[in-house]
Amino acid sequence: MPDFLDALLTTADRVQLANTREVLAAVLHESGLAWRCRNDACAIENAEERSHCTRCGYDRSGRPMGDLTPSRYGVPARKWSALRRALTAFFKEQGVEAPTAVAFRSESDGGWATAEVFIYYGGRRTAHEKFQRGSAVWEALEAPTRFEKPVHCEPMRVALPH
Repeated sequence: MPDFLDALLTTADRVQLANTREVLAAVLHESGLAWRCRNDACAIENAEERSHCTRCGYDRSGRPMGDLTPSRYGVPARKWSALRRALTAFFKEQGVEAPTAVAFRSESDGGWATAEVFIYYGGRRTAHEKFQRGSAVWEALEAPTRFEKPVHCEPMRVALPH
């Protein structure tokens, strides 16, 4: 759907009929097929099924992507801070831009999967190869697990500072 949406709006720009883009955007919004990003610096159209903007990562209410803590997971703030610091340091050591957020899912053994990790750059999600056992990220991820075991397949997302 996002490709179709982009193609439709790009065609509207190319045709250059009076207000074509605005009319199409209004129709898409009214029909529930699209929503406009509320980040003033972005303001692109996004397909309805997306929870975050494909360009900047803001959610539908205009807030930047933030932490997603598992429902019953009362991790102390210092554990979250340690994980956030370890992730930030990891990307700095790799010499790559720090992502907007990093997401993990829980495993059946009650820990967090370090092999199936998703990296968010704005609203663009990519898979990350894995964090090695014994690495600073792995250790920081184990600390909250020792505090409380997550529910199987429950997600966790850690937003990184920019």
